[in-house]
Amino acid sequence: MIQLDRIFHPLCPAADIPVGKSKRVVVEGVAIAIFHLEEGFFAIADTCPHQSGSLTFGWLEPEGVIACPRHGARFDVRTGEVLTLPAVCGVRSYPVRIEGETLCV
Repeated sequence: MIQLDRIFHPLCPAADIPVGKSKRVVVEGVAIAIFHLEEGFFAIADTCPHQSGSLTFGWLEPEGVIACPRHGARFDVRTGEVLTLPAVCGVRSYPVRIEGETLCV
């Protein structure tokens, strides 16, 4: 199993993801959804545990909730916690930091 939380991987310039938007990245074969809220950047596993929808392509609400585009399961982008059915478990969250101008996870 890849231990992504032990090493920070450079992704892209932080300016590439405007506030209120998201970006899907793949780091060492792991799909991660990056979200930019007013309070900063957050990263969670990109795949909904219900039926594998890409959370990056869901509906991001201003309060930091993402709704899966397949069946509407909702997750907190700060923690990965599941908020509504049909998903019954959350997704992994990853630490994010900015090094210079570069967003890293």
